[in-house]
Amino acid sequence: MAKYPGATWLIVLAVIAVGLLIGLVNGLLVVRAGLQSLAVTLERSLILTGIALVVSARTGRRGSRVVRVGVDRSPWPRAGRG
Repeated sequence: MAKYPGATWLIVLAVIAVGLLIGLVNGLLVVRAGLQSLAVTLERSLILTGIALVVSARTGRRGSRVVRVGVDRSPWPRAGRG
């Protein structure tokens, strides 16, 4: 970013524009198509997470890992399991 000091604001505006576009598409799917908002939100999250993983893997970024869901990392692993 040091090479392009004005690029920060351009990136911020681009991120906001993409967020607005995604929100608009989600809203249209809920209002016009009559889909459940939770289902639309979850599928969009899965799609965008997949895209982010593919893009970060292609750019050679280290540390891009798939997060495992359901891994118990609580300090009391047996609490509440009878």
